[in-house]
Amino acid sequence: MSDQSTPFIRDAPAPFSGEPDPDNHRAPDFILRFSDGVDFHVHKDFLKLTSDFFDGMFSIPKANGPDDLSRDGLTVLTMAEPNKVLYRLLSLAYPAQSVAGYTAAEADLDVVLALHEAAKKYGFFRVLKLLKEMLPNISFAEAHSHRLFAIARLQELPVLVRKAALHTLKLDVAPSAVKFPEMKLLTWDAVQNLFDFHHACGVAAQSIILRTMSSVEGGPTYRSSHYRGREHEKPLFLVYNWGTQRLFVWWDLKAKHGEECGPARMAGLYQPATLTPAHWFLSHMQSLSYQLRLQPSHESVKQRVLGVAGFNRESIDACPACSEKADRDLATFASQLAVCIEESNMKLADSSCPSGAVSHIRVIPLIAVTVGDL
Repeated sequence: MSDQSTPFIRDAPAPFSGEPDPDNHRAPDFILRFSDGVDFHVHKDFLKLTSDFFDGMFSIPKANGPDDLSRDGLTVLTMAEPNKVLYRLLSLAYPAQSVAGYTAAEADLDVVLALHEAAKKYGFFRVLKLLKEMLPNISFAEAHSHRLFAIARLQELPVLVRKAALHTLKLDVAPSAVKFPEMKLLTWDAVQNLFDFHHACGVAAQSIILRTMSSVEGGPTYRSSHYRGREHEKPLFLVYNWGTQRLFVWWDLKAKHGEECGPARMAGLYQPATLTPAHWFLSHMQSLSYQLRLQPSHESVKQRVLGVAGFNRESIDACPACSEKADRDLATFASQLAVCIEESNMKLADSSCPSGAVSHIRVIPLIAVTVGDL
């Protein structure tokens, strides 16, 4: 066996640098040299214990040949993978240096697919198991939701598929405009299914919004089965505070509204009377319904409901009852509406992502409703 060294060879960071380590009782006895010229000083026993590939390789006696690489008396095995991938692989295979070693970092996104393939290639099955446990629990899912969706689809991680798909709903951008590195690795069907999921959630959220502003016969009362539905369900139409069971001010005929504000009751000769909420509420909800088609997340609902501006804000301020109660009621309404939209999204995710794939979703067409129609 000949000693061979080249100027570009450098040692890996600790704990694979080959420097004395007080926590290790034995010095490294093998070197893995990666494609970009980085030497990892490792222990055969650890590799045999954690990798089927190395267990088999070290179990077969092999005579050293004249062309075998060595360094400082240790056998050198060259690897095809870049050191960034193998450093993470070995860090997960070796005993943890800290708890942080078992926490996925944002930098891992750039190598996680290659890391997964390397773990399968060399039989690091414990590492594969760790990856499946680590990725669904990451703390940065919202910032990289589309990338994580792709990674989860490619690695068949259904929990992460569902989590990432739900996080994509928070982005204030059309799904078709999103670009990410792993997109080219997905099938067209997989990408289209994610878009269908986003669209279905948007349609459902818009439908819920439009129901909150629909005209109703007779006028709302919290005792009416028309609003309460079954006892175990949330009210279909959000017209009152679930806690106090008081009507929201924009539905309350008894409140002291201004002349141009308040709910409107309309009665026909041959039809029962109907009630519509205050006009500013209709206008505000109409605008919100279009916004939620693009960003149908329950988090965005709260912010948008409270963002009353322009003529709608002027109408609130000009009404004695609304100026006193509208903002408070809107905050409660926003929280209740968010609950309904979150439940809707969860149900769609449960039916769409049962086995790591967002399946095709049947979207029921929504009839457009305008303020004038109400």
